[in-house]
Amino acid sequence: FLGLVLKLIFAVWLNILPASGRSDLNSEMQFTRLVSPTGFYIIDAIQLGDMNVLVDVLRHAVLPAVALGLLTAGVFIRLGRTNVISTYVEAARSRGVSEKRLLNKHAWRPALIPIITVMGMQIALMLAGAVLTETTFEWKGLGFMLSQYLKARDFVAVQGIVILIAIIVAVVNFLVDVIAALIDPRVRY
Repeated sequence: FLGLVLKLIFAVWLNILPASGRSDLNSEMQFTRLVSPTGFYIIDAIQLGDMNVLVDVLRHAVLPAVALGLLTAGVFIRLGRTNVISTYVEAARSRGVSEKRLLNKHAWRPALIPIITVMGMQIALMLAGAVLTETTFEWKGLGFMLSQYLKARDFVAVQGIVILIAIIVAVVNFLVDVIAALIDPRVRY
């Protein structure tokens, strides 16, 4: 973890990775050529067909993606490892089942159940992390606007964004419950 952080700091220091913004000014000027821009810079860069703009947009996306990914990666790795090992690997090893057969045939699907159920909370955590990430890296998104409305004490706009985030979390939790029910053989309809 510390090695990754040091490499990212070094990349910013060498100006390989930009520390803020969604793209350079030259790339943003290229987006004005689009007839119907989407606002998603990666999709807009692909629509332009200009490889330099796409590379620039992807360079600007690395640090925010790492910041949000580090927030959730540890939880998913730990859950997956713990559930696979504790549930199946130890018991199968004691019975002489080969590990390849064990993992491919028996362990992955049941081990996914707790991982899927935690996903809803992780989505909420990422939405909360978006406020910090968008403010830090100067991305003009929902989290950035929430922080601006809080500073301006525009509580009607704050309530609107909080309700939208609550709806997103509720929908994701519902979908996660449906997926978990499809994976878990113990759940019957």
